[in-house]
Formats: sequence, C-alpha cells, structure tokens
Amino acid sequence: MKRKTLFLLSILTISATLLSCCKSADSVDNSETIETTAIESEATEGTETVEETEIETTASSIVESESWPEYKETMDYYVDQGIVSETRAHMLNPDVYGTETAGKSTEDFPLGTGSPDATQYILRLKTTTTKGFKIQAFWYKETNTVTYVYCGEVSPYGGWFSDMDSMDALDEAFNHEKTLLDMTHQQKIDILGEPSMTPEEVIEYLSVNGMTP
Repeated sequence: MKRKTLFLLSILTISATLLSCCKSADSVDNSETIETTAIESEATEGTETVEETEIETTASSIVESESWPEYKETMDYYVDQGIVSETRAHMLNPDVYGTETAGKSTEDFPLGTGSPDATQYILRLKTTTTKGFKIQAFWYKETNTVTYVYCGEVSPYGGWFSDMDSMDALDEAFNHEKTLLDMTHQQKIDILGEPSMTPEEVIEYLSVNGMTP
C-alpha cells in the first residue's frame, strides 16, 4: 500500500513539474511574441516616419536665388496660394538666365500658369535703369518684396519682356555673339545699368499711384 501511495505521489509530482514547464515555456513564447510584435510595430512606425519626411522634403521645387534674396519666400507663398504655378515661379528666378537658358530658345521653356487675379497681388511699375533702358519692377504685395525684370526675361503675368533699345545695346556689347538667353541677369545689369528706383521707392509709388499700364 505504501509503495502504491509513493508511486502515485511520484506520478503527481512529475505531472505537476511537466505542467509547470509547459506553462513556463508558453510564457516565454508569449513574451517573445509580444517583444517581436513591439519591435515590428516600432520598425513600421519608423518606416512611415521616414516616408512622410521624404514627402515633405520633396514637396516643393522652389530653391534659393542669389540674384533675388527674397525669391524663395516670395514664391513659396504665391505658389501655395495658387497665384503663380511652380513652372512660372521657376522662370521668375533671375538665376536661370544665361545658365539654364543658355544655348536654347524661348520655346524650350514653358511659362506655366498664373491666376487671373494676379494683378491684384502683384503690381507692375514700368521704369528705367540708371542708363535709361526700360525695365519692369514688380511689387509682390503679400510678401512686400520687389523684383526687376530685364529684357529677355519672364514677367509674373506670363510672357517675355523685350525692349529694342536694350537688345541693341546687349548685341553691341557682346558683338552679336550671344543671344538674350545666353546672357545672365547680372550681365544685363552691368551693361544696361542698375534699376533707377529702389524697392522702397517702387513700393511707395505703387501704393500711391497704382499700377502702370
């Protein structure tokens, strides 16, 4: 009888031990599963964050400009408001002339689109350089910035600005060996002269008198 009792106790002890081991193993497995899931979740979140950052970084193609320091902040605003398309904004950067445009014709550059109401937000003043050549000054009212458009450059209203006297002077300066699109914005300033009005004077005039036809 004693032997039977001891035998039964041994069986019960072994069974309890086995059950305990199984539970422990299940616990480890569950723990590993939870940790693995957490890691995969973190990895997924990290991937999503990277993708979102990349989208934000590449959302706008507007770059800085050496010739017009306020160019990027101005175009970021006007493109965002739908007043000027990114394509046109690109052509309003003075840096593209004589570099991207060199060796090409006007037909190679789409001018993009602009809002029909653009003249309410961008005012034009027809003015001259210090040497008397015609140029156009544009006041971007919302950002309170001014830029000057010389012969052979695009205006924010669309179209290429031209002036015969300026063309003659530029042709003579380069001995007819360059087209307008081969000349940089700075070269035009050097030959035709600086704007005769400062940005502050342009803003003051347009504030009082409005846009010139």
